[in-house]
Amino acid sequence: MIPDFLLDEKMTPACPTPVDPITCDVEVVTPMFLAGADQQNIDCEYARSASVKAQLRWWWRAIAPYSTHEDLLEAEGRLFGDTNNGQGITVRTSDIKWSISTPDAKGVMGYLLGQGLFNHKVGVMRPAVNPGSQFYIKIIDKASSAELSTAITAFKMFGGLGARQRRGLGSISEINDKITGLKEYRAQIAALLNSTPSTPKTWSHITPQTRCIIIKNEFPSARDALTALGEPLLQFRQSLGGMEAPYGEDHDLISDHLHKRVTLNRSPQRAAFGIPHNYFFKSSKSKLDIHWDDNDRRASPLILHVAKLANGKYAALALLLDGPFLPHGKQLKTKQTKARFPAPDYSAIHSYLDILEKGSV
Repeated sequence: MIPDFLLDEKMTPACPTPVDPITCDVEVVTPMFLAGADQQNIDCEYARSASVKAQLRWWWRAIAPYSTHEDLLEAEGRLFGDTNNGQGITVRTSDIKWSISTPDAKGVMGYLLGQGLFNHKVGVMRPAVNPGSQFYIKIIDKASSAELSTAITAFKMFGGLGARQRRGLGSISEINDKITGLKEYRAQIAALLNSTPSTPKTWSHITPQTRCIIIKNEFPSARDALTALGEPLLQFRQSLGGMEAPYGEDHDLISDHLHKRVTLNRSPQRAAFGIPHNYFFKSSKSKLDIHWDDNDRRASPLILHVAKLANGKYAALALLLDGPFLPHGKQLKTKQTKARFPAPDYSAIHSYLDILEKGSV
């Protein structure tokens, strides 16, 4: 038996206070192109916890109130874990119902899927998690971070999982969110944006001033909502550099550089939608690949998202992330001609959003 004096309160090990987990049931709204180690096949019957945690980390960075990378990384390590702080938050996932098939690429879907998921000769190249599939997320945050709570909300309202999520594929909605219509949906989006800090950052982020367009119609299907976002985007980009006359300003800019040796001293406008940005001219069988100093890729600052409403209808949203296109002092360059020029501004993306806004809430 332990003597009474050894049971003094000061000597009794303190038990950690139990932390209530954050839980949510999530529905897949548009085809979700997950993949295993081979990047081709879905080898898990639910969304991986590591994938969800990675998305939460990204959205946390987008709303975190820090202005330097040093402060950001220090806070990120405490919350999400690193070699100095250990594991950080714990994320667990499991399936509720789950099905997989290969979707069709009718209409604008082939364009939104892009070359990695769609080929004109063979069609859609990978299976996807079907819309209507559901999975469960459980998050344990011992620090009870208010910033994490906002990041979770941003993930559910704007985010998704899998390939081409910035083009509306893999969109998710929380099943228990009872957003009955566009008016309430718009109010929740505004409340989320207004809850974010206005701190300027050198990476992609959202602020109360972030431009977000919600199309005014409620759609009978997620496919219709995705089409309402994708068709104007395809048509607008073709107007700048299509394959048929009139070819567009971007086409003429690159053609003059390749075929007439005109100095390329500015970026094609369409490069703002993401890097790499490549051109191929059938008549001369010449091509030009545009990337940047440190990397071949720069993800699009434009995010398309489809949300399911409680009334069974669907909403369509386009969000333009704030932040510079490239780090300070970096430039775009061409692989074939070694031309170097400044990064594009976001005027082309704003023009696309202006088209959506004519029919927006």
